[in-house]
Amino acid sequence: MIPQSHGQQEQLVGQRIRVGNFSGTIRFVGEVANTDGEWIGVEWDDPQRGKHSGTVNGVEYFQTRQANSGSMIRSEKIPPTQTLAEAIHDKYIITEDTLRLDAEMLKEVQKQLHASLFEVRAAGHSFLVNWAVERNRVVVIVWL
Repeated sequence: MIPQSHGQQEQLVGQRIRVGNFSGTIRFVGEVANTDGEWIGVEWDDPQRGKHSGTVNGVEYFQTRQANSGSMIRSEKIPPTQTLAEAIHDKYIITEDTLRLDAEMLKEVQKQLHASLFEVRAAGHSFLVNWAVERNRVVVIVWL
């Protein structure tokens, strides 16, 4: 959701967003004449996504670098932002909930690697992830 105070709204201008498969930059936050509520003016990275250049009904709310690469959307259309650590966790961390290996698959992997496999259970993988993020390190965690 978009904050209500003017100072908080101004802080959003220039921030990057992602809506569905489209990325863009917030160029305007506020009311648009002859409409109800608050709008977010976005300049899309893909100009095909846009509908105008920041001008709505003859009033310029923001400018875009490329013609017709902007549009106005409601704040409800913008998903909540994630921290870098959350994004890395969602994309790269494999948990028991996201990984299911059956016995046959394990046997096939063991055969291809010419190695015996064993299970190691460890607590605190979130500690390792946080450590890596704080130090700008990449850690690969594999469960077999």
